[in-house]
Amino acid sequence: MNAQQIGHLAALVGTPARCLGAGTAMPLGSQGGELEVIRGRVWLTRSGEPEDRVVVSGEAVRVPASGHAVIEALDESQSALVAWHPRSPWGRAAGAVLGAFGR
Repeated sequence: MNAQQIGHLAALVGTPARCLGAGTAMPLGSQGGELEVIRGRVWLTRSGEPEDRVVVSGEAVRVPASGHAVIEALDESQSALVAWHPRSPWGRAAGAVLGAFGR
């Protein structure tokens, strides 16, 4: 898939997508959000988690706002196409308030 096709696919799914080549890592930060794997497979690593996770094409994963998270394309023969939706500042503030009240 070339850059033009990736841009077209990203427009169809309505979100900025990023293509990760084999072995390419992408930090997600620590603010939390949702990761969508549009094509391929990625390895998700989060600090403080005892096990990593493989996320596959068509799967979406909510990443909590605790610790740093990094993804890496898993397949050598195919790049991964992912969309990362970080939590908004409002979402982070709401989470902090709910957390303070034990919810």
